[in-house]
Formats: sequence, C-alpha cells, structure tokens
Amino acid sequence: MKTGNNMKTYVLTGILLTFSFYLLPVKAANLAARSTQPLISFDDTDVTGTEWTLTGDQGAFYLFNQETFKNLLVFYPLATMLLEMQATTFQIKDNLGNTIVNVHRDAPLSLEIQANGDVSLAGGDVFIDTATNRLGIGTTAPGAAIHLSAATPQILFDDSNEVGSEWLMDADQDRFSLYNYDTSKSLLYFDDLATMQLEMLATTFQIEDEANNPIVSVHRDAPLSLDIQADGDVSLAGGDVFIDTSLNYLGIGTTAPAAPIHFRATWPQILFDDSDEAGVEWLMRADQNTFSLYNYDTAEFLLWFDDLADMQLDMSSTAFRIQDQSGNNIVNVHRDAPLSLDIRSTGDVALAGGDVFIDTSANRVGIGTSVPLSDLGIKSPAPGIYLDDTTAGSADWFVGNEANDFVVKIQDNATGGPATTRIMTLDAQTGYIGMNKDTPVAALHVGSPDGVSAKVLVENTTAVVAPRTLFELQNAGNTKFTVNNTDAGVQWSFANPGTAFRLSRQGSGFVEFEIFNNGDATLKGALTQNSDVNAKQDIEAIDSAAILAKVVAMPINEWSYKDAPDTRHLGPMAQDFRAAFGLGNTDTGIATLDSSGVALAAIQALNGKLVAQNLSLAEQNQSMEQRVIELEQQNQEMAEQNQRIEELVMQIVTGQAEQLAIN
Repeated sequence: MKTGNNMKTYVLTGILLTFSFYLLPVKAANLAARSTQPLISFDDTDVTGTEWTLTGDQGAFYLFNQETFKNLLVFYPLATMLLEMQATTFQIKDNLGNTIVNVHRDAPLSLEIQANGDVSLAGGDVFIDTATNRLGIGTTAPGAAIHLSAATPQILFDDSNEVGSEWLMDADQDRFSLYNYDTSKSLLYFDDLATMQLEMLATTFQIEDEANNPIVSVHRDAPLSLDIQADGDVSLAGGDVFIDTSLNYLGIGTTAPAAPIHFRATWPQILFDDSDEAGVEWLMRADQNTFSLYNYDTAEFLLWFDDLADMQLDMSSTAFRIQDQSGNNIVNVHRDAPLSLDIRSTGDVALAGGDVFIDTSANRVGIGTSVPLSDLGIKSPAPGIYLDDTTAGSADWFVGNEANDFVVKIQDNATGGPATTRIMTLDAQTGYIGMNKDTPVAALHVGSPDGVSAKVLVENTTAVVAPRTLFELQNAGNTKFTVNNTDAGVQWSFANPGTAFRLSRQGSGFVEFEIFNNGDATLKGALTQNSDVNAKQDIEAIDSAAILAKVVAMPINEWSYKDAPDTRHLGPMAQDFRAAFGLGNTDTGIATLDSSGVALAAIQALNGKLVAQNLSLAEQNQSMEQRVIELEQQNQEMAEQNQRIEELVMQIVTGQAEQLAIN
C-alpha cells in the first residue's frame, strides 16, 4: 500500500465526509487517518449553508459551526469541556421534547462534575458527595444524608394544590420550629434544652391510626398530661400515672412504683366492665385488711383474702370450676363438698381433707398421709400406682405393694380388667427378686411361664472394641454354677475350688474334666479330636521314611515345667518339632493330633523296614534249607560209600584171612 498526503471526500447516507490524511496500513482499527489537522464535515444537503465540522489537533477537539464561524464545543486533553452558548439557554430535553436541564447563557458556573465523581451545582451551593451518598446545601462537606447550612436554614413546604397552604421548618442556634403561614404561628418547636412546645389551635390534639381513628387525644385546656423526663421516665395526668422505664414498673397514684404494677389510693379499685353485657361488672378492691372480688349482679363479695392469709370463696353456683381455653373442666369443686384445698401458713397444701398432702418444706407429696417419708409417700392397705394408658392396644401397669411384696404387674388383656400378671416380684421376707416368678427361690430368679426360653443377656452396646468383663461370680471359697436339665435329670457343675477349674456331672463321684492352675488338664474319659475326612482339605500323601529320619534326628529329652518342677515329662521341644515338620500354628506348643500322626508315620516306616528284613531273612533261610538238603544228600552218599568201603574192607580182610588159612 502506498502512503502519502491525500484529500478524499466520502458521502455516507446524505452526509458529506471530507478527510485529509496520510494513508497507512490498517492494523488496530477499521480506518486509520493521519494528517496535520484531520476534519470531518457534516453537510445537510436539504439546508443551504448548514454545515458542522469535527476537527482535532494536539491541543483540543472541536465542534465547529460554519454559520456562526465558531467552535461551539471544545474538549481539552485534561478532560475539560467548553460550551460556547449562542442561544439564551442551554437545554437538554427528553424524547417528548420536554426540557429536563436548562442553563442560562449568563449564569455562573452551575454544574461541576469533579474528578472523584462528586457533583457541585450553582458554584457549590448544592453539593453531592458520591463517596458517602450525602447531599449538601450551602456546604461542600455534608455531615449527614441531607445537610442544610445557612444563617437561618429553612425548608418550605408549598402545597401547589392549596392556595396559601404553606409550612416552614427553620432552625437557629437555640431552637427548631415548624411554622404555619395560615395561622402565622410556630405550632411546634424544640429548644436546646430538649423542651418541646405544641401550640394547639384546635380544641384537641389527636394522633390517629391509618383509618383516622383517634388513638391519642389531648384537650387544649388540659393541665400538663404527658411528661417525658430526662431519665426516660413517663408521667401522665400530673403524676397520677407514672412509668418507671429503668424498672419497667407502672405506678397509678404514685411516682415510685415498687412492683410491675403499683396501685395506690385510699380504696384502690379495678373495675372490669363488659361492654357487651349490660350489668355484668366485676370489681377488685383492697384495703388495709382484705383483698376482694365483688360481683355487681349478685351484689356479693365472691372471693376475698384477709391479712391472715385466709381465703374465702362464696359459691353461688353448684360448683366452682377452672377450665382450659377449650372450656374443658380441669378443676371442679362442688358447693357442698367438704374442705378440699387447704393451703397452710407454712405453705404446705392438703387436698381432699388431707388424703393428698404436699409438704413444701421437704418437697414431698403424701397420698393417704400428711407425713410423707420420701418424695412420694403412699399409705393405704395395698398402696400402689396404676398406670392406665388410654392408647388403643396399649398395656396398663401396676407398681406397688401386694401381700407384703413389691410387685410390678401388667394388665390381663384377655379380660381387660386391672393388671393381674406379675412381671417382677421383690420378696419382702428373703429379699429375692423374681422375674416372671411370684415366689422367687434365689436372689435373682428368672422364670418363663409362657413357654419361651428364659434368657439373660448382658450386652455392652458401645462401638469401641475393647476387652470387657461382662459376667463375674465372686465367693470366699469354692465358686460354681450349675447347668441342670430337669427333664433328663442330668446336672453339670462348673466350679473353681481354688486349685483348678472343674467340670463335673453331679452324682458321678468323679471330676470329668479339670484344668489346673499350671495349665495341666485331666480328662476322665477319652479325648477325641476331629479328624473327619469331610472336614479336611489339601490332603497329601507323605514319605514315612523321611518322617522316620526326622524323628530319629530330632532330640528327645526328659524335662519338667518351670511351674511344676517335681513332675517329669518326656518328649521333644516344640521349636524342634515345628522346625522338623512345620506342623501346627505355633512353635511353643505341639498338638497331640500332630505328634500322634508323626508317630504313626514313623511306625509305618519301621514296619516297612521290618517287612523288607523278614523277606531277606526268609530268602536266606530257604537257601540254607536247600544247602542242608544237599549236605544231607552228600552225607547219605558218603555213608553209602563208607558202607561199601567197609564191605570191601571186610571182603579184603576175609579174603586175606582165607588165603592165610589156605596157606
């Protein structure tokens, strides 16, 4: 792209645009122009000579009018704006043409928007502090939401709908007042001593609610009626009614109330007049000696208290009742009933002639006694407490004394009558406790009359895992417990005589199983350990000869346990046994099943050796027997040869003899 000084003119929708600029490569904007003084001209083609020019240089930006040949609007680099006003006023209008801002040409500086956003009007006479959202009139440092500063600051309220109806609020150093132009009087003012004065022109001063009903009315000629004192106390009617705000007390006839409501008069009275019922009136009255409640219908004192703390109730109706908010009777006393409630000088309370007694000094209640020995004392031939649950399907309970025993009973639901089945019995003679047992024969006797197995459960419900003793028996001597099958007539005993733990069948005359304190154990019968093939897995054949070799190599010693030095034993050490065979789950003990298995395997290996030796010996015997036969045959042959030799010798000898004889 070429660069150079060019003058070009553009027309966009009826507006003539003239530019004098250097053409530069466009980078950061859609159009970049550069010249010594760039211009934009706005030429209205419908009106001759009406032209506006926007131009700018290093010093300012201008809006220039060709008709007046003046810069009517100028912006400077310091954000300052200059408006050259040719007309009488400068106006800003809304979209309907209504003027909303009007500034006269000759007016002094009227609107200043400062760098921090604060706004000053009329040279600072009106100031808006935007940091604190405060308005100052006559001050540029407002100290409140609205701050009016003047020699005699005033606010005028002019009702444009009413001619002459104007109100003026003004203040000076000493007082603040509300002035009315109709009456030309200050009708309300406050002085610097916090005194307020109300100038009453009407007959009465009234405060009304939103429906215009008077809620406060003060007559113009009335004496001082309301006195709000410096400490906040309030006095009405010259002190006849006094409110002590520090104590929240109300005094009637006194300015020193000693109670939340203090009524002081020669005959203090309170009248209750029901405006809905003609003639239905009640009067509460007090004097030096009595306090009474008087009824105008009956012309009688129906309730009174004297200074001796006595109370009298004059009952005109059949009964005296106290009802709840729904009209239900919660207290009902018949007119002809004997003394039912006796509140004594000590504070104790007796009901029903003393059948129910409240001992307030000990905080105890007696039923059937005026001398309760505990928090609740009940005295009767069969004292008890009946708990009757009115909920459908719920059980009723009785707790009390029955036949000199303390019992807890539950209602027989089949009959719906009073509680009959004993759940717990405390035997007064023995002190034994029976659970479902009317006559316990042990300190704790748990029964099961309904066919369900009686069970005692001792449970620790904490989630913390730790060893705990949940069942313990203690006795100074042989301590035991028994398990008795009453149907089979067999009873077993678990006992601790001090030297061992014993398990024995009662009546057998033996101790069937015994574990001594040193860990030795004896068993009267045979010990059978589980060796069921159905309970086993990973069954493997063994090399009995290898086991025999290990047995031969393993040391076998005679020894004693350290806690039983007088008793000798024979056998291997558990460490050697486990090292040789790897059996069991510990190297400090040998399971009898493992040791017997090793012994049986070694016996099998020895038996194999004996069988092989017997076969070899049998073969040797057979060979020797054959040799004996052969030797016997040889002996026989030698015997026969000897016999023939003897015969030949005899023949020779006989022949020689005969020859000799011949010779």
